[in-house]
Amino acid sequence: MSAYQFNAELNDGTIRVPDKYATKLTRKVRVVVMPEKREVTDKASLFPDLHLDTRDYKFNRDEANAR
Repeated sequence: MSAYQFNAELNDGTIRVPDKYATKLTRKVRVVVMPEKREVTDKASLFPDLHLDTRDYKFNRDEANAR
């Protein structure tokens, strides 16, 4: 089995196989997709804001340890 590696851009769910490989392929192929990692400049955007009102929360250490 031969393997060919190339970079491509997804266009409406379609990946175009370069001509130099397309002529070597049969009707059935196995495809492995590995998305490139995107750099996140604003890491705070990865975590949505979470606001909890804990004013009336009563912590019971024994009850927590029992879990």
